[in-house]
Amino acid sequence: MSAVLALVVLCAAEAWLVQERTLLAPQAQGGMDPIVDRALRFGLDLLACGALAGLLPRPILALAFAGAAVFHVFLIVYHDYFQQPLSLLVLLNQRREGAQVTDAGFALLRPWHFIFVVALGIKLLLLFGPGWQAPGWKTGLGCLAVYLLSVLIINRQYQPLAKIATWETVGGLGAVYGYLPAWAAEYACIDNDALLARALARAQEDSDRLTPVETPAPIADRLAFLQVESLDWSILGFRIRGEEVTPELNRLAGRAMTFAVQADKRTGLLDADFTALMGRPPSGDVPTYKILGYPYAGSLVERLRAVGFGTTAVHGVSGEFFSRRPAFERMGFDRLIFREEFERLGAAPVAGWSVPDDDLLQFAAMDFSARPGRQFQLAITATSHIPFHNYDKSLARFFPGSASIAENYFDVMHYVDRAIGRYVEALPPETTVVLYGDHISKVEHASLGYRQALWEGVGLVPFLVLETGRNLSRLQRTLETARDGHLTLLDAAQWVHASVALQHGC
Repeated sequence: MSAVLALVVLCAAEAWLVQERTLLAPQAQGGMDPIVDRALRFGLDLLACGALAGLLPRPILALAFAGAAVFHVFLIVYHDYFQQPLSLLVLLNQRREGAQVTDAGFALLRPWHFIFVVALGIKLLLLFGPGWQAPGWKTGLGCLAVYLLSVLIINRQYQPLAKIATWETVGGLGAVYGYLPAWAAEYACIDNDALLARALARAQEDSDRLTPVETPAPIADRLAFLQVESLDWSILGFRIRGEEVTPELNRLAGRAMTFAVQADKRTGLLDADFTALMGRPPSGDVPTYKILGYPYAGSLVERLRAVGFGTTAVHGVSGEFFSRRPAFERMGFDRLIFREEFERLGAAPVAGWSVPDDDLLQFAAMDFSARPGRQFQLAITATSHIPFHNYDKSLARFFPGSASIAENYFDVMHYVDRAIGRYVEALPPETTVVLYGDHISKVEHASLGYRQALWEGVGLVPFLVLETGRNLSRLQRTLETARDGHLTLLDAAQWVHASVALQHGC
């Protein structure tokens, strides 16, 4: 039995390490979560390998080991090239395209991949050596039964597989389950053709109530979109013990065209950047970026590139998160800088799941300033993601040492506010900045008098258009109606798109 045990442990360890190499969980994690995830996954890998060893005859098992070695190399090469784990939907829907670039995959093979050949040789020696005693089908069925029961318990108590249809990713689920259950969840929960048809129908809906009544937004030859995580309309002007929580945003709002808009977090925070970049409603079923085959023609990025703008996206979270990387590539961005690029280039530190906002925005401002000519940049922050603890706690201004999520929100937003102020100050003169929240924080604090601003149940976020070195507030016509809450992020996005078309002919 020692040979069987060694074989099962070796197979499980190989699978676990490949998963560890390719399944970077993108979601915010803290405490013991990463350790628990890895322990659960290794346990599942052991059970799966035990089931195979018990149920398959030696010749079939040998073929399975050879296939696993090839497939593991494929998973690593795919991840290294695309900077994301292999999705079942991609495997099913893009296999023809993949077959056409097989030579590129061979070009990405590295000498260290030979370790899988070595591991295969060791497995075959154990399998066909004199010490092998087949564990038998009863042991195999027992391992399989425990595996399935474990998946069921984890699904119900810890990490629901159905999240794959909304905000979770193969990387996030796979970090707990491995590839097979994550792929099964994709297959069961996502009908891509139906989702695509529904998303395209919804994209025909229009909401452009601001353009007919508001002055066109001045759009300079240098344009930056800044999407701020969990930015409430209510936080503007809010004070704690007489001190402004967001003094920089308050100052910017005072010289900007400023609106309170509904940001409906229907399928996740990406609804905001999708709406801002595409000027159309996102899918109401799943994050639009997850829908294979969704057409991104006509994006703001594509139109700006057509008139000579360089285009860059900067986000400190993994490009796999919400499948942003492939979607942004299809929109036409020239350059994408996600967590993977920050880690590879050493351009800024990574803390937890993301690059801290101050480092992210300082890099974004320097990168933007260094590039000549017409430029467009999308920068997306992440530090103020719930539960609002992914930053240096020594910087807490109002409630140092507090364990309250609500109190942490005020401190993290004060930190983010400072980072935003430094970002805007570092931008070149005559740069247009479109700054908006992706959704509300869902934080309220009765004793401080802090309440969310809502319109018919949908949270309101700030939407600001400003220009470095210039006061745009006097251009705004809709001073009162722009802040009563009836406008949506789509209204504001379509107004900006119309302004871009008017002034740049695109």
